[in-house]
Amino acid sequence: LVTLSHTALREFKKRKRGFIINVASIAGFLPAPGSATYAATKAYVKSFTEAIHEEALPYGINVQALCPGLTHSDFHQRAGIEKSKYPGFMWQTAAEVVSESLRGLRYNQAVCITGAVNQGVVGLAGLLPRSWIRKGAGKFMDTDGK
Repeated sequence: LVTLSHTALREFKKRKRGFIINVASIAGFLPAPGSATYAATKAYVKSFTEAIHEEALPYGINVQALCPGLTHSDFHQRAGIEKSKYPGFMWQTAAEVVSESLRGLRYNQAVCITGAVNQGVVGLAGLLPRSWIRKGAGKFMDTDGK
């Protein structure tokens, strides 16, 4: 991600135009007991992308950290996560995520949190004590079924 982003930026700077979308996740806003490495990696992607967003502005380049939540794809099957564990209203289709990302990119939105549910979760997480967020995220991310 870092190498590809910097390579693209070099080329886009020459053209004074370009678009980069790095896929992070709402997990990047939350500590995630049970998925600590995943959440930390997504937090890195979000932070890195926000920084290069600012660096790219003078060159006419739009850079976005895309932060979807639960999205229908093969990801959960490959990760061994039971999709039925999560209520239907929490899910988005890949087409919905892409549509919101492209809309945000048109307005040079640095961070695009897709879906009202995900925006609410991230907003609420910013208001609650971190100890509550850690405990809640741990229960939500519980992959052992405890």
